[in-house]
Amino acid sequence: MWWPGAGASCLPKRPRCCVGYPSAQHQALVSKGLVSQGLVSQGHYLLACLAQLRGESSRAAGHADQALRSAPDAASRALALSVGCWIAQERGASTAAVQRRLSEARALAQQGGDRRALALILRLQAAQEAYHHADPIAALPLFEQSVHLFEQLGDITQTGLRQIELAHCWAQTGREHDALALLQQCMAGDPDTAGSPTMIYALTEVGRVQLRLRDAAAAEQALQQAMQLALQHDWLALVPPALLLLPQAWLGGGQPEQAALLHGHLLASWRDCVGGFNRLNACTCRRTRGLLAQSLGPAQAARLTDQGRALSREQALSTVFDPKPARGG
Repeated sequence: MWWPGAGASCLPKRPRCCVGYPSAQHQALVSKGLVSQGLVSQGHYLLACLAQLRGESSRAAGHADQALRSAPDAASRALALSVGCWIAQERGASTAAVQRRLSEARALAQQGGDRRALALILRLQAAQEAYHHADPIAALPLFEQSVHLFEQLGDITQTGLRQIELAHCWAQTGREHDALALLQQCMAGDPDTAGSPTMIYALTEVGRVQLRLRDAAAAEQALQQAMQLALQHDWLALVPPALLLLPQAWLGGGQPEQAALLHGHLLASWRDCVGGFNRLNACTCRRTRGLLAQSLGPAQAARLTDQGRALSREQALSTVFDPKPARGG
């Protein structure tokens, strides 16, 4: 887990969680209550979501397995399969294996007439295309279908999360300014998003888009805010995606040495915190490595990256929130 225990004493008063409950603590209580009342599959499904967002992927996978084993009908089995696929995606599982399970889950959701499960599965199929195949054009219609279903269901939280992914695809296909406008809409549209996964995902994506627009200062501000909120509210699985992008913001702001150190720490810690690199993240790493070599020279970039691998999490976090002045600053 990245930065274990960080922010445990300052959970948000009422953030909206990814599955619509008002806080992480309340969600855990509700989930355990469902299990105690005999709604075992639903309870373990929610506990799997919570554990994954808190960076506890092994525990999340265990709850997903229990949700699947105890699923009483096709719709419940579809939901359990969907959360298992999400966790497997985040851990870098074989895309072919995930695609097979998603196809099974989609058929079950359609059989059971569960629009919510179908919307979640469409989103996961879209994520396979957008992040694991780096094909935003193939992902767009699937994300659009998912957003439409969640809008029909009146699910504000999931609609916002899926719109963030739509914005990602827009930016990757040259619509950066449209993407920024949609991300701002996602962050402003629901007063309960402050400190929630929705806000953190949106800020991370703002950082990615600002990098494409070559606004290093705006990217750095968004990524640091995303990390600060994730740590403060214990959504620890959401720290590494922002950390992955931050070295590029520092390179654009004239801090190549610090960028190389942080990149090295990210490379050393990513597999333990997240799992494997999907294609999108691997492309980001290759770009960072190339930019570091251009800025510092290959030998110096490699030396500082190796030094960064030895940084503790405390040292890395100190670097993130107290970076050195830019060159010439």
